[in-house]
Amino acid sequence: MPLTQISKHHSYVTYNYWLIRFVYHATYNHLTIMQALDQASIDYFYIPYSETELWEGGDGFEADWHEYPGWPEMPRTKGWMKIYGNPNIYLY
Repeated sequence: MPLTQISKHHSYVTYNYWLIRFVYHATYNHLTIMQALDQASIDYFYIPYSETELWEGGDGFEADWHEYPGWPEMPRTKGWMKIYGNPNIYLY
């Protein structure tokens, strides 16, 4: 996902803020990957991760690469976040 893109859930939250919050919860608060994804989503979007446009089972997000040359000629692409491995592990 373009980290400078604004979430469709809140017009003031870009994905980079959400990502930093996820890392914070996963490392500083010692939450599992899934717990940290949920908590970051609740912090910024007020909904769990599985209800966001980032979740791979949902509607997805439309990537907006406007900061790169060629935009708006570049086709917009649909995307999701894929979680590989065990979402119940901890990051230390």
